[in-house]
Amino acid sequence: MTPETREKLINSLKDIHGYSEIAVPEWLLYTLIGIFSVAIIYFLYRFFSKKKKDIPEKPFYESLIEKLQKLELESDNKKFYLNYSELIRLYFDKRMNTALLDKTTDEIKSSLYEIKELSSPDARFLIDSLSRADLAKFAKKEFSAEQKLNDLHKAINIIQEQELNK
Repeated sequence: MTPETREKLINSLKDIHGYSEIAVPEWLLYTLIGIFSVAIIYFLYRFFSKKKKDIPEKPFYESLIEKLQKLELESDNKKFYLNYSELIRLYFDKRMNTALLDKTTDEIKSSLYEIKELSSPDARFLIDSLSRADLAKFAKKEFSAEQKLNDLHKAINIIQEQELNK
């Protein structure tokens, strides 16, 4: 097909369909593409950020109790007492607004006795169980499954009492 023939064909098609060229400046085209892209990004961001907000976060106390209850399944003595000690320290750390996670068990003793709602036998039990945790973590001492479960259940009961007495 020669260029003249091609031009005649295009002109005849323009006449049939009422085709006329519209001159659109390049800058307008790029601006519209940019606005459209920003709009898509904005709506995608809003869509995915709403999904995260719809999931209610559990209160600290409830998630702590769940984590403690999951420890029942832990058979490794060292892992059990490592997690147990961390969770107990974390609870009283939040409760008292002090840095108990960084303190030794001996340093925690006086802090636990300062809690008004915590009875002296409960404070003594927590100190003893944290001492057992230290023995399991550092001296690799083994404790019976009954001892571990007793420590765990009593600590859960103490924490639940603390939450009721708030």
